[in-house]
Amino acid sequence: MRAATLSFVLVSLALTACDRPAPGKPLRQAYQCGDLAVTAEFPTPDAVALAWPGNSLALKRVPAASGPKYADDAGNEFWTRDGAMLTLAGQSMRRCTLN
Repeated sequence: MRAATLSFVLVSLALTACDRPAPGKPLRQAYQCGDLAVTAEFPTPDAVALAWPGNSLALKRVPAASGPKYADDAGNEFWTRDGAMLTLAGQSMRRCTLN
């Protein structure tokens, strides 16, 4: 029983470590936001760089009631709460799923 528990803990730790970027390398995640395949790169906890075919966008972290939220003065927002949500200026909000 102890060996099985230890194996489970070791496998869990290994999988958790796989989700973290190498030291000095930003976290990069792929999302499907409605009709857009979006890559989010987090160079620091206070910023996100979004990219999708033919476009890119850099947003700074802003205060939010819950979850990290990034925005700019043009009305673009990316909120990683309960999955993620993307709003591009002048467009409806898109729900995003992590790929």
